[in-house]
Amino acid sequence: MARDEACMRQVLWLMNVKLRVLAHQNLLLSQATATQRVVHHLVQLAGTYGEAQGQGVAIRISFTHQEMANLAGLSRVMTSNVLMQLQAQGVIEMVKSHCVIREMQALRQRAVVL
Repeated sequence: MARDEACMRQVLWLMNVKLRVLAHQNLLLSQATATQRVVHHLVQLAGTYGEAQGQGVAIRISFTHQEMANLAGLSRVMTSNVLMQLQAQGVIEMVKSHCVIREMQALRQRAVVL
């Protein structure tokens, strides 16, 4: 790496990206509410795997409440409660293990701003 400047830049860039992701995860786990954590991950999933569907966004991959809980660092019960609240408010719709976001703007407003 000492002789290849482009390689060194790429390694430093990748380390920077990884450090920012870890710092963001640390802030989520230490300061965000359960709702903010779940919403944050739903917004990320929609951005990565979302597909426009009418007025909403369908997340093309399926996930269980336990998988979302693992991702958010919460219990399955807490995650289920958050998802049921969002569904009762009409923000999302869960169909089996697929999620359709009906109100993306409302979801983003609930996300933690770090």
